[in-house]
Amino acid sequence: EEVKKTGITFGTFACLARCQGLTVEAHLGSESSVDDFRKAVKEACVENATGSSGDDSSGEDDSKFLAVSYTRKVVGQTGDGHFSPVAAYDEASDSLLVLDTARFKYGPHWIPLQVMYDALQPVDTATGKSRGYALLSYHFNDTMAHSGMPRSVLFRSNKAKDPVRRLYKSFLAEHYQENQEPLTFEHVLDFWTKGGENMNYIWSIFDPQLAPTNEEEEAIVENARALIQKLIRGMNAQYDERLLKSKPSCVDTCAGSTCNPSVPSRNISVSPLEAIFVVYLSSLQSDERRKLVYRDRKEAFDEYDSISNVTHEQIICEAELIQYAIEASDEDDLDK
Repeated sequence: EEVKKTGITFGTFACLARCQGLTVEAHLGSESSVDDFRKAVKEACVENATGSSGDDSSGEDDSKFLAVSYTRKVVGQTGDGHFSPVAAYDEASDSLLVLDTARFKYGPHWIPLQVMYDALQPVDTATGKSRGYALLSYHFNDTMAHSGMPRSVLFRSNKAKDPVRRLYKSFLAEHYQENQEPLTFEHVLDFWTKGGENMNYIWSIFDPQLAPTNEEEEAIVENARALIQKLIRGMNAQYDERLLKSKPSCVDTCAGSTCNPSVPSRNISVSPLEAIFVVYLSSLQSDERRKLVYRDRKEAFDEYDSISNVTHEQIICEAELIQYAIEASDEDDLDK
């Protein structure tokens, strides 16, 4: 009801977009030049249309969309703060096409880019900051799908997380170079908690998958998590209880905003401990991984009889997908 009356701030808008699984590049108008804004408009409206932003053969969909938070009065309209998407850019007139979300009030219309930039500058009294613009994208890399590899039911991959994957890849190389002992779950646990200092560091390598939309998919996720939890218990490892908590909907994404972390997330409820264990599996040799995942089949745990071989294979596939992402993290180096 409060949102209906007063709307939301630019920071909350950006946070909610992140909570829905989007990658958000948010910029305050006061901290951007008109050239910065023009570049963002072209990135969303021109490069997307021409495909000049990347090579389609990569299999990664990097399409971006631009949303603006602006003051209507500056563009000669009634009302005050407002959000709308930008659909097109005309370079000849240096104007952008606004698809007004209040279509009953204003239909799609062209606004000079400079005027829209000026409309980003007024301070929102609710935050004490200017309004702004945000580039929104959903990074889906279907290279694995094209290669015949299965889709993950637990995690979402994002090419932008490759730098952290490379760090882990270096950690593994150094471990095997400096140690004669095999890699243990404790080694991996220590890396992905930064020695017990950061319980959510694991989410810098991937994100929880979006929640299933039907009962069959829900069952697959529940069975996968049940097996992972069972395998973890079988390792008798020592770990911080905080690792059992599922990832908050806004972890590391909404600092300084008014986003409420208690708002239900669209992500599945997978815990950091479960995620770290699957990464541990991904770090093992294929035969070791399979032996560990199928270990329960040699033990008499009647309560888990419902966990089928299909679930075991799904866990192995989850680990293989992560292994693939880590091994491929050096390709198309983002730092180059």
